[in-house]
Amino acid sequence: MRLKPFLIALPLLATLLFLGAARGADDTGPTLTVVPLHGPTTQWTVPQLEALPGAKEFPYTSHAQPHTGRGLPLLDLLQAAGVPTDFEMEEGADPKAKNYLLRVVLVVQANDGYTVSFSLAELFPDVGHRTAWVAFDVDGKPLSGQAGPARLIVPEDKLPARSVRGVIRLSVVDPTPSTQP
Repeated sequence: MRLKPFLIALPLLATLLFLGAARGADDTGPTLTVVPLHGPTTQWTVPQLEALPGAKEFPYTSHAQPHTGRGLPLLDLLQAAGVPTDFEMEEGADPKAKNYLLRVVLVVQANDGYTVSFSLAELFPDVGHRTAWVAFDVDGKPLSGQAGPARLIVPEDKLPARSVRGVIRLSVVDPTPSTQP
């Protein structure tokens, strides 16, 4: 019977160990902070971002010039940081809690204070299907100084207004906290 509390706590322990590794206690360099709506804040260094499974090269155009970035889809980083990204329609649910993730907002902050936001749902493949990238390399050159540790690139935006250099923080926010499930 003493084993039961341990078995219940085992998934929590595994999650905490993973998040501790994601925080970058042993890594140096600038970090990107991800603040989920629920759960612990995580810190990500460029080597940790590069090691995530979705990291790859992607083409994009900025100011009519073709470029190549290396990074990962923003949604993949949010998933790795523990942000819920599995959207399911909830027929017959309470209207105050129905499709909860449709009202959640992602706020992206840069080291110079520049801030943009997204509806989290616009990133979901089944809803908005908007691809946004967290890049750590542009045209074969690592981001450094004010441009680092990461850059947000949204290739599908007509204007690059949500292309953010020097991204340091991603915060998931519910604009209606009094109605959270």
